[in-house]
Amino acid sequence: MTNTRSTPALLGAAVCISLTNVFSTILFNVMTWLSTSSGASLAEAYASLSANAYYMLLAFGSGILANALGGYTAAKQSTYQPYLNAILAALLLMAWFVVMMATPIQTAKSDAWALFTWFVIPVPSAIWGARIFLSRNK
Repeated sequence: MTNTRSTPALLGAAVCISLTNVFSTILFNVMTWLSTSSGASLAEAYASLSANAYYMLLAFGSGILANALGGYTAAKQSTYQPYLNAILAALLLMAWFVVMMATPIQTAKSDAWALFTWFVIPVPSAIWGARIFLSRNK
């Protein structure tokens, strides 16, 4: 693939989106299995996740990690302005979140913590990932 000006940001966004989905799916399934194995119904397990501090902390941490890896990828692929490419990757991820939230089948309102992690955390995390790449490759 030819490395055009948009390639680093697109690759970084693909990493952000992919890893965010992988991490959140694994986390959601594990926490649901743990809850249902201790006797809760599936509906109770779903309802309890937003109040579970461990789930929230792990979701927050995995989101930071996914975004940092996307920023790292964007910076690594960039031949110019690695921070800009990392930021663009995070902004593309946030655009994907808007698309996901616009679906007509979404029935639950998003909690404030979810909105915070979706729209505030990606850019600083991606910049952190770019900074890690640049500090390792001076």
